[in-house]
Amino acid sequence: MEAERAEAIEHWVAPTSNRHVIGVTNEFSFLADIDRADREDLLRLALRLSQTPCGPFYQRHISPDRELAGAVAAQLGTGRTQPVT
Repeated sequence: MEAERAEAIEHWVAPTSNRHVIGVTNEFSFLADIDRADREDLLRLALRLSQTPCGPFYQRHISPDRELAGAVAAQLGTGRTQPVT
């Protein structure tokens, strides 16, 4: 954990030409501002945002939590594409 923390201190920011990234980032920021008023717990906020439908995932798994579950299932060869709740 200390190694991860040390690596996280320095970061680089660069512009993107991908408009999907900008759109999703703006939408998540907007939704986080709304949810943050009701939820002080950042873990709950992250879980809520992970269930938010995202344009780049519409043709695959629709939301980040389902996309992650699908990627893990593909790596493990289990075929399970829904997140475990």
